[in-house]
Formats: sequence, structure tokens, C-alpha cells
Amino acid sequence: MRVRVIADMDSRIKAARAQQALGPAEALAHIDKVDKEWRQWVRFLFAVEWDDPNLYDVVLNLSRMSLATACETVARLIEYEEFKATAESRRAMENLTLASRVSAKLAMDPRTREVALEVVAEDGIVTISGETRLQPLNEAIQAVAREVDGVTEVRSNVVFMPTFQGG
Repeated sequence: MRVRVIADMDSRIKAARAQQALGPAEALAHIDKVDKEWRQWVRFLFAVEWDDPNLYDVVLNLSRMSLATACETVARLIEYEEFKATAESRRAMENLTLASRVSAKLAMDPRTREVALEVVAEDGIVTISGETRLQPLNEAIQAVAREVDGVTEVRSNVVFMPTFQGG
């Protein structure tokens, strides 16, 4: 089940102030920063806009219900047949999780974080695509990906694009 949890800005500011001991302006700046980071992260990992309601099965508004009610709602919804996990959905989630973990590892490693890479996983086999102008980077990309638990094989479709010096 794909759930999005939202709240109006006043509720979010109040929560940020309580959790972070911030003033109103600082809380708003914090929320804006976190939203921007999440938006970029979701766009990077899944190539989607996180605020697209079509991505979700249900949207819960914490401005209108308590967190306990939201949790209870999700707990009850997952009991319905259309939300039960299937072998296919579990496999898809495992593949997506592995691809996300490899993408995160590549994004955090100083040798590979500057390269835009696409990662796809299928049953432990990770395929990485992209372009680089640095030849040794391909070996680093494969080495970093192999460090992730669950990776059984790395296939690289990373293309070396040499820089030409005109004269």
C-alpha cells in the first residue's frame, strides 16, 4: 500500500517547533529544507514527483486526524485483499529496495557521488547505467555497488565519454 501523510503548514510548524526547539521562522525554513531534500531524493531514486497524488493509494491528513487514527487506518486497510502482499509485489519491493540501497551507496561515496547513474536490480543482479568522463570511475562504481548486501552480480552499462581537446 502506498500511503502519503500530509499536514497543513501550521501543524507542521508546530510539530517542528516542538521537536527541534525552533522559532516560527526557523521551523518554516527547516520544513522547506527537508521538503526540498525529500523531493530531490524521491526524484533521484524513482524519477517521480513525490507530491503527485496518483502515486498513492491513500492520503492521510494529520491536520484532521491524530497520528494514532492514521496508524489504525493503515492497519485496517492492509487487511483488505487488494492491499495484501503477493509474491510478485514482494519481489518487486525487494528489487526496488536493493536498487535504492545501491543508489544511496553510490550517492554517498566520494568517488561516485558526482555521476548521474540509474540503478536497476533484479534478484540480486544490479545493472548500473550512465555516462562518465573518467575511465577509473567505472571500476569504482562496480566496487561500491558490490559492497551492498544482497548484490550478487553487478552489470555496468556505464559509458566512458572521453573529453576531446580541440586544437
